[in-house]
Amino acid sequence: MNRFEVEISEKINLLREQVAAFNPADARERQLLAAEEWLVQHPRETIESIHKLQLTKYDCHIVGLIERIGSPLADICARQLIELLLDMNWPVYQSALSALFSLDEQAVLNAAEDLVNDECFKDLDVFCYHVLQIRPPWMQKVKPCLTEAMHKVLEYANNSALSELNQELDPS
Repeated sequence: MNRFEVEISEKINLLREQVAAFNPADARERQLLAAEEWLVQHPRETIESIHKLQLTKYDCHIVGLIERIGSPLADICARQLIELLLDMNWPVYQSALSALFSLDEQAVLNAAEDLVNDECFKDLDVFCYHVLQIRPPWMQKVKPCLTEAMHKVLEYANNSALSELNQELDPS
């Protein structure tokens, strides 16, 4: 890693350590705000570094950076944002939801397709729940992805011990 990458990493880690609410009067929190501002001024490198991270339910400030930087640079983080929506009680939930639906629609749709391809159906289900609640203008464009997901789920169920046991227990 070069010096610039190290500096980005240090600033991101500084933000990751901060899980409580900001108090701008506090010197440490002014330092955190300065780090965030610096990162926003270097959006491409910041997003590349964030994309390499495994975001956690406490990374509210990092997710806020993703939203501030926005599309098209932050589009690569769409799947990570969907994965942060699993639990509405997580501190990052509202930030992740806001950041996800602020991204370009194609980036969000591509992330949903990746979930189908990787058979991450729980994450896809959570995504679909939010699409139903928010009803973005591009909602109809999710249909091909859902059709593929349903096909994969049914194919799995029909070719599994689940299906065999069901048939044996109910021979009719």
